[in-house]
Amino acid sequence: MSGEIVLLGSDDRRAHMMEIVFDQQVDAQWVSASDDLNTVAENCREAIVIVTTETFFDTDLARKCPNLKLLQRLGAGTDGFPVDELAKMNVSVANNGGGNSVAVAEHAIALMVGTYRKLQLQVESVVDRKWQGQVRHHWGPNTHELSGKTVGIVGAGNIGCQVAQRLQGWECVLLYHDIIEIPKEKSGRLNIERLPLDELLSVSDVVTLHVPHTKSTYHMISDGELGLMKSGGILINTGRGPVIDEEALIKALQAGIIAGAGLDVLEKEPPLSNNLLLDMDNVMVTPHLAGMSLEATYKSLVFGLSNAVRVVAGHEPKSVILPD
Repeated sequence: MSGEIVLLGSDDRRAHMMEIVFDQQVDAQWVSASDDLNTVAENCREAIVIVTTETFFDTDLARKCPNLKLLQRLGAGTDGFPVDELAKMNVSVANNGGGNSVAVAEHAIALMVGTYRKLQLQVESVVDRKWQGQVRHHWGPNTHELSGKTVGIVGAGNIGCQVAQRLQGWECVLLYHDIIEIPKEKSGRLNIERLPLDELLSVSDVVTLHVPHTKSTYHMISDGELGLMKSGGILINTGRGPVIDEEALIKALQAGIIAGAGLDVLEKEPPLSNNLLLDMDNVMVTPHLAGMSLEATYKSLVFGLSNAVRVVAGHEPKSVILPD
């Protein structure tokens, strides 16, 4: 099997990830993503599956790998992968099968609490040696508990359902919008109700986005959608930045159309220094690291390796992303 499974990634992650490969007893070859395309292509020439930590993939590399059948992404999003073009080359693209869903769900809830309680301002005040400073005076009347709020989950896949699971016991009313309905047994267990998007937006105190970036989801939250939200509502995004029309969000925040936002992703990353969201006291921004945990890394790689072994053995891969 040597050379049939390639793990393509950055050198700083090699030791940890190859330790997991060894633990799983999978014969996989490491290839450094920092090498030039021709070197990477030569080292991947025999690959049937490329398992990659990278967020983007060059179709020229696929063309140089005649045996390639699967590109296995270790993250949840595949918007940096030319799924349509690869499909024409008979190369499937799969994500991590929910390997980081718990980490992202926990981070989404942290952003809900952090945005409601102005945690970034509290931390900043302490770091600046001002202790409470003016945080209580300026923001006290605008802080809230998550308990008792209506949380609208947009996108009820692996991550969205993990958010719902983790909010059990928080005394929240849970709603969701998705093109696919959750099986009744599962929705009953999660105590969650399906609504059309416009209705969900109008009744939710918290709207949390867990959809991929596709042609159909680009700017799915813009002026019209923000205008439907409660004036005290907050918007959470741990999915992909382009799902939100950032200019519309900035206008809505400035005008008080919504109360705040907690964002792990932005339209342009890293953001430009003049991005107004970075200077707003009612916006909490983290640097696209919602899925960062040792546990998520382990689960994602174990899933990816098992998917690779399946394909090498002649079986169909799991968690395949269909062309848009």
